[in-house]
Amino acid sequence: NIGGNINVINEKIDLPDGVDDYFKEHKLTPKKEIFGLFKKPVPLYREGRVMGYNKTKKHVILPNEGVYSDFIKENSIYHEYGHALDDAYNLKDNSDFKVAFQKLRDKYSANNYDLLRTLDSRLKEIKSSKSNEYNYDEITPIADILMSINIRAGWGHSIDYMSPLGRQEAEFIARAFENRFNENKTFKELAGDLHNDVISISNLLIEIIKK
Repeated sequence: NIGGNINVINEKIDLPDGVDDYFKEHKLTPKKEIFGLFKKPVPLYREGRVMGYNKTKKHVILPNEGVYSDFIKENSIYHEYGHALDDAYNLKDNSDFKVAFQKLRDKYSANNYDLLRTLDSRLKEIKSSKSNEYNYDEITPIADILMSINIRAGWGHSIDYMSPLGRQEAEFIARAFENRFNENKTFKELAGDLHNDVISISNLLIEIIKK
């Protein structure tokens, strides 16, 4: 496992409806630990080219049509189930998470946003160059994490989408879980320190869930 072993709430981990079929269809091996963190299973439905978590109906939606890279196929399921965990445990309003996330924001705003500006410029340089050196599908999640830290940096969502109270925190949490369960080698290469911070906070979130 990317972040180590997890003592999950459910001793026996059964995959929610639709999840096993999704992994088999895409020839992927599920990291079952994330699904064991739920007290109540969250089913997976397939619809068009939709990717999301339905907070009202309490289910995840992923595409049943369209062409996506293997990375996106795997990353998206952990991302959306990250949103589901946030909803189930109200993680973005947890005081311990808030302290850790603010510490990260402070780190990337120090010295006139030096760390943030440097990484943001590097990612945008790679994006504009259209180089084949990096997997673009692995670049966008890093940029989205930057946007969750500072709405004027990165890309991945519109400013309007990110503006409501708690939206940046929610996106960060989903990105934290996706990185916890699906290795992003480009993230580790280009921004190893931030990657480690994200994994550290994902581990904190799991500790919060287990309390």
